[in-house]
Order: sequence, then structure tokens, then C-alpha cells
Amino acid sequence: MSELLNSLSDVQCNPNYDTFEFSITDFLEVDNIALNEADVTTYVARAIGGEFTNDKLAVGIVVTDPKMINLLKTRYQPLVAYQVGYFSTLEACSEWVLEKTGTKVEF
Repeated sequence: MSELLNSLSDVQCNPNYDTFEFSITDFLEVDNIALNEADVTTYVARAIGGEFTNDKLAVGIVVTDPKMINLLKTRYQPLVAYQVGYFSTLEACSEWVLEKTGTKVEF
């Protein structure tokens, strides 16, 4: 979880964060996700703080683990104002980002 929170801090502390249109979190190569409700609560608190600086961010989450998807959809998404999309591939996430922001993302 600390890597995820460090990543979130790096993004939100960027001096240009208020102009960011999207964020993509890629969990595809994660072998074991040790994320519980307390971790998600911490993540949500950080995200809510970030919304005060940039409330127009589209958040794409690339994940295939059903437990993780359920946890994020039930404990994260209802508490944040961001547009959130869940995808099983980076390509699908890229298409969603293009639709939401007009920005083409290539991997």
C-alpha cells in the first residue's frame, strides 16, 4: 500500500496537478494485492484532498482481480467526485481517457 500512496503523493504534489486531465493506475502486473478497507480509506482521504485542487480528473484503474475491483467500487468510488473507470486492459483504459478528455494515451 505504501507504494500506491507514495505514487498518489507524487502525482498530487506535482506543481501542475491542477491541470492534469487524467490519472491511470495499472495493477495488471501486481502479483499479490494486499489492500484492505483501512488502506482504501486512507487512499480515499488523499483523493478527496486532491479534489480540492483538481476536481476534473478522470481516474482510470486497470485491474483484473475481482476482489480488488469490488473493494474499489464499493469503498473508493462512492466517496470520490472523480470520474472513475475500471478496465481489464491498458488499451481499453486509453480509449476511455480519449473519450473523457480528448487526450490519446499510448503505452
